[in-house]
Amino acid sequence: MFLRGREIEAPAPPSPQMRASVRHAGNANTDHAQEIFTVDTDQARRRAERHFKKEQRAQDGRAAVTEYEAEACATREKTERLKALRLAKEAEIVIAL
Repeated sequence: MFLRGREIEAPAPPSPQMRASVRHAGNANTDHAQEIFTVDTDQARRRAERHFKKEQRAQDGRAAVTEYEAEACATREKTERLKALRLAKEAEIVIAL
């Protein structure tokens, strides 16, 4: 087989199963074609649901990390504030003596 003056290999002929599925898929009046379409639709739906759930888990994970970091920051700020209050109170006691 030649293409633009160069010799190329001819594509391999389709397998009997491929020919049968193409033949059935092309004929929309057969139950087999509807079955193929239904299976493909179901597979696509399941694949989309898996992808959606995976994205949802990733978003939930990012939200959890953000919440954890915010809580840790708030705890550090509260600890610093309480430490400052404690040191100020101890300084007042030392001055009073």
